[in-house]
Amino acid sequence: MMDLTTRFNQGDFNDRDRPAALLAAAWLAVFLMPATNSSSEESSGREVGIHIMGATETLTELSTGLEFRARVDTGAESSSVNCREFEIEDEVDDRLGNVGKKIRFRLVNQEGKSAWSEGTVASAVRVTTGEGVGRRYKVRLKLRWEGFEKEVEVSLNDRSKLEYPLLIGRNWLKGDFLVDVARKSDDD
Repeated sequence: MMDLTTRFNQGDFNDRDRPAALLAAAWLAVFLMPATNSSSEESSGREVGIHIMGATETLTELSTGLEFRARVDTGAESSSVNCREFEIEDEVDDRLGNVGKKIRFRLVNQEGKSAWSEGTVASAVRVTTGEGVGRRYKVRLKLRWEGFEKEVEVSLNDRSKLEYPLLIGRNWLKGDFLVDVARKSDDD
């Protein structure tokens, strides 16, 4: 049995399928529209076309080689990774004063494996979560999923009490992915 997207692309659907097919077409149109902010995120090693991810996937953070189980969250504006500790060179109390400085941070995956990485503080943000308001630093990380690589800003956050040490938000999905919550990853 073909999935709805394949059937829609081939024009093979009946009147019962029409509302779902039109909804699928609308989603494709939204996600296939070119981004208006051309300086936002940078990709390399990417295949052409739209990829389909499930609600949970495994991605690799390339500077450390660590694999992370990830929750794909279309409601989250940006991505977040489990970071247990960090050190900022010449850190100051004013968080915005640390933007642009070198940062060393320790990432930890779901198996407890950890590795240090280095980068530059890209931004200092205020975030609202189910637990309240928090402040986080963001760094640029390159993530890989099934051969596709993309570099995005990721917030450093202690996610040790959460089921997934990596949250994939819209900044990683934008322009390249659709999410099919019925899709099962190899780890499910």
